[in-house]
Amino acid sequence: DAPEVPTKPEGENMLLNPDFAEGDKNWENAVTAPGEAKVSFEGKKAVYEISNVGTADWNVQLKQSGITLEKGSKYKVSFKAASTEERAIKVAMLSAAYDWYGGADIALSKEEKLVEFEFVMEKDTDANTIMVVSMGKIDEQDTPLSMITLSDFTLEKVS
Repeated sequence: DAPEVPTKPEGENMLLNPDFAEGDKNWENAVTAPGEAKVSFEGKKAVYEISNVGTADWNVQLKQSGITLEKGSKYKVSFKAASTEERAIKVAMLSAAYDWYGGADIALSKEEKLVEFEFVMEKDTDANTIMVVSMGKIDEQDTPLSMITLSDFTLEKVS
């Protein structure tokens, strides 16, 4: 028998430190060369001052791992985001081997916006899913240098 996987009830935020009240606790700041960014976690926001977007979206990322997604369940992701320049970012729910479970490409502007999307976990239950916000070079798009502000994350099971 498979071990019992702890799950959160519907409507409860599954992320730890979702408002950055404890700085970067439970979050991983992943800036990989040639990407460059000055990162701060203050005022309940994650702020990425990007000075080099690099050559791939994963060159500048914010991540949280250890999330349990159940096969057949529907999930809703929401957060607030703004950028000093118009550009795109990517949000993805991935396995440790980078299998894609769900996500969205998000167009940002100078105005803070509420980002929301839903997805269904089609693959087997995974107790070590990673939420990744990628802010490096987006394929086939102009990706200007900018300061990106992220806040108020929620990930909840909706059915």
